[in-house]
Amino acid sequence: MRALWRTKYHEYNMIRALTGRYIDFWDIARDALRYAAKYYRMHLEEDELTGILEGYFRLAPFSDVQEELHVSPNYTIKELTNPRLLLDGIG
Repeated sequence: MRALWRTKYHEYNMIRALTGRYIDFWDIARDALRYAAKYYRMHLEEDELTGILEGYFRLAPFSDVQEELHVSPNYTIKELTNPRLLLDGIG
């Protein structure tokens, strides 16, 4: 299911980018997850979908990157790939 979810996410993102119909990461990821769950005949309640998606907010960095993330206490590291995280005060 994970592979289909990721594939659909990238397809939906590409289609929206090419057609100029932007929606944020969260909405595209939710739509793709719904598609994958339906394909595999899995019923997921909204709170289950949300729980799965919130896992993206807690992803650990790869081990080879971890050391570089703590180079200086004078810097705050933020992701730039998902503006919703910044707007929600999570990132």
